[in-house]
Amino acid sequence: MKTILIVEDEKDVRINLQDLLETESYNVLVAKDGNEGIKLATNNLPDLILSDIRMPKLNGFEFFKTLQKDPFTASIPFIFLTAKVEMSDFREGMALGADDYLAKPFKAEDVLRAIEVRLQKKEQLVEELNKLKNDLLKKVPHELRTPLVSILGCSELIEDDMDLLSKEELRSLINKIKLSGRRLHRRIEKFLIYSEIISIQDKDKLFDSTLNEIQIDNDRIERLITTTIGDFNRENDLRVALEEATLKIHGRYYEFIVNELVENALKYSPYGSKVTVAGAVDRDYYNTKVIDEGPGMVSGTVARIDLFRQFGIEKDFDEGNGLGLALIQKIIMTYGGYLRINNDEHKKNIVEFGIPLIQQEVMQ
Repeated sequence: MKTILIVEDEKDVRINLQDLLETESYNVLVAKDGNEGIKLATNNLPDLILSDIRMPKLNGFEFFKTLQKDPFTASIPFIFLTAKVEMSDFREGMALGADDYLAKPFKAEDVLRAIEVRLQKKEQLVEELNKLKNDLLKKVPHELRTPLVSILGCSELIEDDMDLLSKEELRSLINKIKLSGRRLHRRIEKFLIYSEIISIQDKDKLFDSTLNEIQIDNDRIERLITTTIGDFNRENDLRVALEEATLKIHGRYYEFIVNELVENALKYSPYGSKVTVAGAVDRDYYNTKVIDEGPGMVSGTVARIDLFRQFGIEKDFDEGNGLGLALIQKIIMTYGGYLRINNDEHKKNIVEFGIPLIQQEVMQ
């Protein structure tokens, strides 16, 4: 039986909600203000919280902020209730990270539907986390072992034959260690981001609204991928042309997407051929393209990536760059963007993705 905590200072509303939910076979806890709500939430860890905003002693926003500081209560789905249908309330509540918002007077079916949706998403998250954990336990050792074997092997050669190796041989072994170390770092980074993205989608919110934007800068992106280009000895093959704009996405995630796509382009296109990263504003989105002269991805690649939405991680790992593409798709979906993969008439492979722009509010 699911437990729902109601935090509401109006007695009639509190009783009506309790009767409604108990009729639907929910276990219900009730509190008259935020202070009582904190005690009940921390002691019982309910499956979902319904909370009024305008309350004495501790209002709904303060109540929610307090819960967010506790790792045991931070992940509980949270729905705000309020009689004031004001945009300022909506903005503040959602900016804090609330999962939903119901304005009084509300209908019984709207309350039940909102609760059902949030509980289903929480259950889906738990299933995804469990599957991810199991898959990572099976796959991570292999993914990390490959570059690690190279690092250890080259290190042992240097240690055993230090006096016999020429400078050129030493430089070659050190370079192999460096490349394997970077490869290992990139794989670890993928796993970490993959886990983070699941956590974000749990509440349909992002980490911190102040962090979830990036100002596109040509030099910044070029510096970002310099190391990747160097690993392929293709410093002269890259062209970067990006319009300035502010995107609604965490900078780390945008940079990961671009770097991952550039790495794939370098990996599968001929040495000496051009790889282009271009970006421009397209209505409400910022469209970024990575273009190369490789053989191109098979028809229906995006459709197949969509099949990984439930974290079909088995195929992701088996297909080499599948995990990267699945992760890119997941990030883009989280931020409300799009991904397209195609070949043009000049036999160029084009991967493009759109991320929403930060909409500047018009000052009155």
